[in-house]
This record gives sequence, structure tokens and C-alpha cells, in this order.
Amino acid sequence: MGCQHCGSRRLVPKVLVGGPMAGLDNKDGRYVCLDCGRELVPLGFEDEAERKDFTLGKEDGGKGMLHIPIVPVDTWPLFSVPVLDVPLVQVAQVVELEWHEDWHILPGGVPFADYLRATGSSRYGAEEVLLMDLAGLQRARPNFEALKALMKRKYSVWLEMGVREVQDLFDAFTLGAEAVLVGSMTCP
Repeated sequence: MGCQHCGSRRLVPKVLVGGPMAGLDNKDGRYVCLDCGRELVPLGFEDEAERKDFTLGKEDGGKGMLHIPIVPVDTWPLFSVPVLDVPLVQVAQVVELEWHEDWHILPGGVPFADYLRATGSSRYGAEEVLLMDLAGLQRARPNFEALKALMKRKYSVWLEMGVREVQDLFDAFTLGAEAVLVGSMTCP
């Protein structure tokens, strides 16, 4: 276990003083770091090397390369989901892509909401995400209803939806994208 703020292993359980049931009230899973003094829920590291990598990343202060989680979402199947019946955030899947001369979507996926919850956790702390609309990239038909629902999050969204014309750029920014990627795969 380590501190999510500084990576230190010097953690002690937070002890609540007083209260009607002081012994039971202390079992909330929170700890205090003896090095930085912050209250936290500790991170679990596989080994010492992983903890040191985390600590070095914290000491850098985020300097260097920009790290943005890439969220490839296959919105094509969502065209058949009635918008009023099921929230699209619960149905959308973050899929895995395979690249061999061309890209292919592998079967399966992770629920969109779970994936974003993980990227926004204290361990990764993502404030921006790159949302790739695979229906727009592959078929030149972005699913605007799905994108609108998926972009209603606390993150700044970079959007890749298969921009082919100037109107596509306008549409992407109208949806609320902070930045729009224009790739060589889809532009004439």
C-alpha cells in the first residue's frame, strides 16, 4: 500500500477521536500519510518497482509528455438503441482495436462508465480524454446522439470522429469538444 499523493508507504489508519462508537467509526478505510500529512484511501502496488515508478511520476510534477487516455467507442451498434429506453452511457462499450494493415474491432469490451471511472480515479487522475467514435472513423457516419450523451462528463474531451470536411469540425465543436483530431486516415 502507498499514498496516492506522494507514494510513501508510511501510512497509519485514521483514528477518529470521540463519537458514540469510536472503535467502529475507525473502520472506514481511510489512512493518514506520515510523510505528506494528507488523508487518503491507499493505493495497492504490485511491487516496489511499481511504487517507485509512481513516486517518480509524482516528483516530476506532471512535466514532460502529455498523457491522455484513449477511449475507442464503437457507436455503430448504438444507432439501434432507442435514446429514451436506456441511457447510452450504460450501453456504450470501450472496445479493443487490432492493427494489421487495417484496424479491426475485437469482440467484447468494457462498459464506458466503468472505463471513465477508472481513468478519473486518483491513481490515474485524467482530466482529459480522447474519445474516438469508430462509427465515424470507419463508416463516415458519426453517431451524434451517442457522442452528445458520452461527452457529458467532467473531462475535457478531445474528439476523433472521422473528420472529412469543414462541417465535421463545426459539428465536433458544437458537441462540446475541447479539441478535434483530424487524421490522415479519413481526410481526402
